[in-house]
Amino acid sequence: MRAVRSLLPAFLIGCLAAASCPHAHADAPTARVTFTEAAPATGDQPLVTAVGLRAEAGPAAPAEVVILIDTSATQNGIYRQRSFDAVAGILKAARPDDRFTLTAVDVTSVPLCDGFHKAGAEALRDAVRKLDARTPLGATDIVTAIEDAVARFDADGPRAIIYIGNGPGLGGVDPGEFARAVDTLRAQHVAVSGLGIGPQVNWQCLAAVASTSGGVLSLLDNAANAKDAGAALGEKAVQPVVWPGDMALESRAPEGGLRMLPTRLPPLRADRDSIVLLEGGLRDAKIELSLGESGPRVTLPIPSAVPKPENSYLHELARNARDSDGLFLPLVDRESLLVAERIVRGEAASLAALAVQARAAGSHGSAARLAEASLRRDPDNQDAALIQGASLRQPGAAADLPEPLPAAGGDEELLEIDRQRRIRGQLEERDAAVRIRAARELLTNDPDKAREDLKSLQQELRGSDDLDPSARARLLADVEMRVREAIVRAREKTERDLAAERQAAIGRQQRQLVDDLTRGEDKIKQLSEKYNALVEEGVKYGYAQAENYPAVINGESTIGSDPPTTAFVEAGRGPAEEIAHMAPRLYGASVAPMTAREIGVTGPLVATMLDYDSQNYRARRDQQRGFMDVFHLADVAAIPFPDEPPIIYPSPDRWIKVTELRKKYRSVDLAKQGDTEKKIYEALDRPVTRWEFNESPLRDVQRAIADEFGIPVNIDTRALEDAGLDLDTPVTQNTSNVRLRSALRRLLDTVELAYIVDEDVLLITTKEKADANLVVKVYPVADLVLPVDPGSGLNPFQSGGGLGGQNSINSGQNQGGGQGGAAGGGGMGAATSATRYATSSNTRSNHEILLKRSAMIAPTIGLPPNS
Repeated sequence: MRAVRSLLPAFLIGCLAAASCPHAHADAPTARVTFTEAAPATGDQPLVTAVGLRAEAGPAAPAEVVILIDTSATQNGIYRQRSFDAVAGILKAARPDDRFTLTAVDVTSVPLCDGFHKAGAEALRDAVRKLDARTPLGATDIVTAIEDAVARFDADGPRAIIYIGNGPGLGGVDPGEFARAVDTLRAQHVAVSGLGIGPQVNWQCLAAVASTSGGVLSLLDNAANAKDAGAALGEKAVQPVVWPGDMALESRAPEGGLRMLPTRLPPLRADRDSIVLLEGGLRDAKIELSLGESGPRVTLPIPSAVPKPENSYLHELARNARDSDGLFLPLVDRESLLVAERIVRGEAASLAALAVQARAAGSHGSAARLAEASLRRDPDNQDAALIQGASLRQPGAAADLPEPLPAAGGDEELLEIDRQRRIRGQLEERDAAVRIRAARELLTNDPDKAREDLKSLQQELRGSDDLDPSARARLLADVEMRVREAIVRAREKTERDLAAERQAAIGRQQRQLVDDLTRGEDKIKQLSEKYNALVEEGVKYGYAQAENYPAVINGESTIGSDPPTTAFVEAGRGPAEEIAHMAPRLYGASVAPMTAREIGVTGPLVATMLDYDSQNYRARRDQQRGFMDVFHLADVAAIPFPDEPPIIYPSPDRWIKVTELRKKYRSVDLAKQGDTEKKIYEALDRPVTRWEFNESPLRDVQRAIADEFGIPVNIDTRALEDAGLDLDTPVTQNTSNVRLRSALRRLLDTVELAYIVDEDVLLITTKEKADANLVVKVYPVADLVLPVDPGSGLNPFQSGGGLGGQNSINSGQNQGGGQGGAAGGGGMGAATSATRYATSSNTRSNHEILLKRSAMIAPTIGLPPNS
């Protein structure tokens, strides 16, 4: 199996957007070229141009998403927890209509739930619990995982795969299997995105999958929040992808046609650039492609870019991608080009450093080759240029160049080759010792990574031709010993991690219990404080409320206007009952304190008792005040007054004449009545012919009145809407030969409505609106209240004084207290004032009767009888 090696290093962290995007059919997608960057042609290397493409599509539709969680041996400890956090973030950011399923991936892929479910489904929570119980073992077969995930989709809508882990091991994947998986993804229109989490992420393989399938990649560093990264990935997991159909590439450059890497155009997105490399001239170059299976066909002109020497890294990318037709190009977006440039220049610097070491060892030919390789990657590397020039000027340096030159001599050449081999062997031996020492340092903290490094070193040592056999055997034995030690250390670390995880889980549960108990106690404390505050408010105001017994103040009869306080009821029905729910009497069902249970039982009872006690207190106080007022009225009624001047009543003829004269003044309406209103009032007094309404809408009543009586009838729709009624409100009434006024009132009473005459129309409205419409009328009474003898200065009909003023029960003189006055019901004082015959003996007799009755009442207020 030929392994895929990385082209870019592992410190591509935070450089790629975290999103995955299933395909979404757009009504009219469009595409465009976003940028071009070119590297100049050098020698046999043609012009290489990097081209960025984007496509605009419609809104994303609800998608099915398969989340692959890596459970291989490297996913343990903190990496395992971060994977769980990432899954939680993805599900939290999911849209309501997206559906998910979870699969564990290592040597095989194991579905953790059946079918697809919405983010908050119980099946997904069970899947997460199964994932937590799974032990991380084995390696990762990402190709099989992708193929199994594609087979799980059961809908025709947008589809996406999100992988969380560190990808395949250092051995990579088989190119043939990888190409087959990519063909499946493109055929099924499935976008694969990845979130790199692990000790050593094979991000180049994940980037290649994301680039060829239209997904994106995000790598998580140690300082990043995994949950936030998962949420960002979940929010972008449903963005649309445009899958191009057939494509044609054309150029009129004299040097020949263009070659594109990868040979198949990758899927296009709107939120990032899809990058391809073009080898050849770009004179009048263009790409003609169809956007989707049934989408439009567009032609995209490719503008020529000015070749720049700093873009020489594109030659190295194209050279490495030719053998696989660009299948493994890890170019996810434009930022990955910047990273590629930085890494290729780093490789050039490393080759230049090796060239310096080779020249110092006397291997001028190797130094020249290394310097040439460095300059091929970075023509601006001055160290490599100096080493190449200096090495080529040394004698014998030309013998090591790739082109064959005339040999200087057989024996010298063989000796030189053997010497160079020994030097390379020494360098490899030194490098192996350094790597073994580095692996030994990793055994305590990361034995799995140390074992992988040692395995890689073991393969390199076995395939080296420059090492001496004895040195190779010694190094291999040392490596094998360290590998066995790494296996033991890995087991120990796994046990430690499991024990630490168990302790952490126990600690989390204990903290959760303590937090729940603390929150409950704090809640009960807050409720208790609220209960106490309400009871204190009730005690403060409940016993001091204004009396319900009437009193006369400034001529007005006044009753206490403040409503009784509801603080006691609020305390008993609010915080007290809530405490009772939080602290039930079944002691084994809750961890609430005992005092809270007692408050839950006694709190409502105490509040109710205080409420009733305050009401009883106010009633007793009003009873006492009323008792004293009755005795005061008896004392006032005993005041005699003379019959001077006497009362003279009009004769019967005078009464008849006054009555006849007042007929025209029965009532005077201040508002001038129009002809239409007169017609309406006349119609109200006319009888209806026959009404037969059986569940008829209110609008039929309106039409019946208007047609029969010829008057304008309106319905106050706004008032009806406020009351929850409308024009279709059903009414029922069967009547005939009844005045319209009476028939309409009885009909409207069935639906809690009324009518008024307003603004020249008969308006049907609610009772509240009708009550608010007041009509002011004037009734002249001057002829009734004018005195018979104006010169006497006394109005014989003004006996009594109402409820206050100088005729109140407190003044009690001249007019007898006047409880009632001209309106009647003036009580003892008014009767005496009207007849002018209330004698002292009669008054004393009435007083004695009151005193006898008070003998039964007085003990209730603490007074002796007849006091």
